[in-house]
Amino acid sequence: MRTRITTFATMGLLLMLVAAGLAAYEAPDGTNGQPVVMYRINAGGPDLEGGWARDTARRPSPYVNDDDTKTAMTGQPVDVTQGSVPPGTPPELFQSERWDPAADPRMRWRLPVDPGTYEVRLFFAETFSEAFAPGAREFGVAIEGSLVLKDFDVFTEAGGAYRGIMRSFVVESDERLRIAFRNGEGQHPAIKGIEVLALDAGTPAKPTPDAEEPEPSAPPASETPAPVPASGDCVDVGTGANVQAAVDANPAGTAFCLRGTYKFAKPVVPKPGQSFVGPAAIVSAGSAMAFDLTNGGGGVSGVSFIDLDMSGFGVRAIECWTGMKVIRGRYHHNDRNAIGCGLDYARGHVLIDGAEIDHNGSEDDLGQGSGGMKFARLGEDGLTVRNAYIHDNLGNGVWCDVQCIGTFLIESNVVSSNSRKGVHYEKSGASDEYISGRVVQGQAIIRGNIVTDNGWEGREHAADGGISAVSSRNMLIENNITSGNGRGGVFLRTDGRLSGDKHGWQMQAMVRSNDAADGVGNCSEPLVECVNNG
Repeated sequence: MRTRITTFATMGLLLMLVAAGLAAYEAPDGTNGQPVVMYRINAGGPDLEGGWARDTARRPSPYVNDDDTKTAMTGQPVDVTQGSVPPGTPPELFQSERWDPAADPRMRWRLPVDPGTYEVRLFFAETFSEAFAPGAREFGVAIEGSLVLKDFDVFTEAGGAYRGIMRSFVVESDERLRIAFRNGEGQHPAIKGIEVLALDAGTPAKPTPDAEEPEPSAPPASETPAPVPASGDCVDVGTGANVQAAVDANPAGTAFCLRGTYKFAKPVVPKPGQSFVGPAAIVSAGSAMAFDLTNGGGGVSGVSFIDLDMSGFGVRAIECWTGMKVIRGRYHHNDRNAIGCGLDYARGHVLIDGAEIDHNGSEDDLGQGSGGMKFARLGEDGLTVRNAYIHDNLGNGVWCDVQCIGTFLIESNVVSSNSRKGVHYEKSGASDEYISGRVVQGQAIIRGNIVTDNGWEGREHAADGGISAVSSRNMLIENNITSGNGRGGVFLRTDGRLSGDKHGWQMQAMVRSNDAADGVGNCSEPLVECVNNG
C-alpha cells in the first residue's frame, strides 16, 4: 500500500485548498475532518514560527541523510506571492535549503507515520546564481517509490529566481513515509521545506526519532536590527533614478525605498543616519564602490542597508563606517571585497546580520584585503557579524586586522569555501596607541559558526585554517563546527611581528567545545588553552 500518488491537478474538488491554505478531506465516517500537521521542516535552516523545525548543518533533521547532503542559505528575500504557496508560509522558509552534492547516495527523507493517507507538500525556490536559467537545474522526486516530479526545473516553474513555489501530492503510506530525490541535468536537487499533513480521520500521534542531541542553549542575543520602514515612511526612489540626488535633497536620518535595478557610475555618499531599503539591485557602471561612508576621511555614521543586492564594483560594495547596519541582502562579485574599511578606532557599533557575502576578491588583491569582508583598527564599540552566509570568496571570509579593539563578535554564521582563512583575527585584541588617554584592550568572540572547506588555495606555509589568528590576544573560540579546512578547523600562531608600528602580541586564546573534525592546531602555544574540542 505504498503506490497511490495523487496530485491536486487530478483530484479535482476532492482536495481543494481552503482559505487557510490547508486541504479539506472527507473523513471515512462522513464527517468533514481537517488535516493534521504531522511535520513541518525548514530544510537547511533554523526553527521558524508556525512550528517549522530546524534542519541546519550543525543540528540536522533526524529524518534526512545529513552525512550525504549539504545545506545553504541566502540573505536575499524570496517572493512568496505565487499562488501555490499556502497563506501563512514564512518567507524565511525559502532562504535556506538542503541539497544533494553527488549522484549517489541520493538525498532521502524518511518520516515515521501511522499507516494512512497523507498530503506531502514540497517547497522550492531557485536561489543559486548558477541555476538562474531554464534547464540549469533539473531533477526528479519520488514519494513512496513513485516518481511524482520528473525533470523538475524550479527556475522555469516559478517564473524566475527568488520566487517560492509549492508542489503537493496525496499518498498512502505505511509506517514510514519516504521521499527521495534523483539527479537530472545541471545543478543537483535542492529542497527548501517539507510539510506533511495527515488526511485520515482522527489525530495520529507524531512519532519521535530514536534519539536526538539535546538542544544547546542559544548564545546571548546581540543588537536587534532596526525595523524596516513601512512604504509610507520612506522616500521612494524610482527604478534607475539618481540615488545621490535623492540623498542630497533630503535630511540626515531619511529612509529611501529602492526597487528594481540601479547603475552607479560613482559612489553615493549618504548623510548620517540614512537608510536604503530594498529589495533592489545596485550594480557598477564603472564605479569603484556603491556607497562611500568614509567621505574622504570624515566618516558618515549610522547608515543602514536593508535587503539590497550589490555587485560588480571595482573595489568593494560598501566602504563602511561606524554605526553602520547591513541587514540581509547579497554582496557579491566585487573586485576586492564586499564590505571593508579602516575605522581608525572611532566609536559606533557595526552590525552585519543575515547577509550573503560571496564570490568577492581578486588575484591582484590577495593578501591586501581580498576576500569577503575586511576591517581594520576596529573601535571600542565593536563589530558583530551574525546569521551570514560567507562563501566562495577569493581570500579570507571575514577578517579584522591591525590592532582591532572593542568586541569582534562572529556568531551563528556559515563560512564556507573561501580560498584562504574562513574567519581571521590578525595582530589584534589590544592597541598600543593611547585612545582617550589610555591603552585599550579588545577581544574576539567566535562562536556557534559552521566553518567548512576554507583554505583550498593550498599555500604550503600559510595558516589558512577555518578559524585563524596570528599574534592576537583575548580570544574566545567556542561551540563552532568545522570540517575540511586546509590547515585545520582552528589554527593559531605567533609570528615575528611583535614590535614596531602596529605590532602584534604573543598569541593568547581559549579554544573550547568545538566540534572540529579537521582538528585544532597549535594548542602548545604557551598562552593558548584548548579544552573539550572534538
